[in-house]
Amino acid sequence: DSETIFRQQLGRGMRPGKEKLIVLDFVGNAERIQMLKKMTNTIADYHEKFTTPEERDSEGYSKDKFHLTGKGFEFTFTDTVVEIMALIDRVNVETVLDPFLSTPILMSILSF
Repeated sequence: DSETIFRQQLGRGMRPGKEKLIVLDFVGNAERIQMLKKMTNTIADYHEKFTTPEERDSEGYSKDKFHLTGKGFEFTFTDTVVEIMALIDRVNVETVLDPFLSTPILMSILSF
């Protein structure tokens, strides 16, 4: 499974003693982009939970929707990824019941 392999690659790059990890994802997999965004949000949440505001200030901690940096980590999403994520946010998936087969059908609704 490609997600498992991707997580293994990230794990190898984030081992203790590594100074920097650069991830170049040329696949452009929307699910992977969502997974990375969720991971950066989780890291930010834990970092804010376990450090004081003074510690965050002294290390240069910075967080906005598509950029996160602190002591030992930095995540920056490119403009293209930001555009892809905006499109993903605009897609709503809703489940409806097929009246003839009595089975659920997924419908994607793109809102503009």
